[in-house]
Amino acid sequence: MGFKNTGSLVAAVCRDTGLPVRLVYEGKRNEKVTVLYDYSREVVIRPPAG
Repeated sequence: MGFKNTGSLVAAVCRDTGLPVRLVYEGKRNEKVTVLYDYSREVVIRPPAG
């Protein structure tokens, strides 16, 4: 069991902290996804109301 890798993922890491700052995924069908990390903003995660 597993998955078929159809693209590549490149990570950029901060030299000072070792934390990731950017992830870029490029697929074989010309799809490109970039994730940028921002550690200076506060993130609040709450469960949905209900």
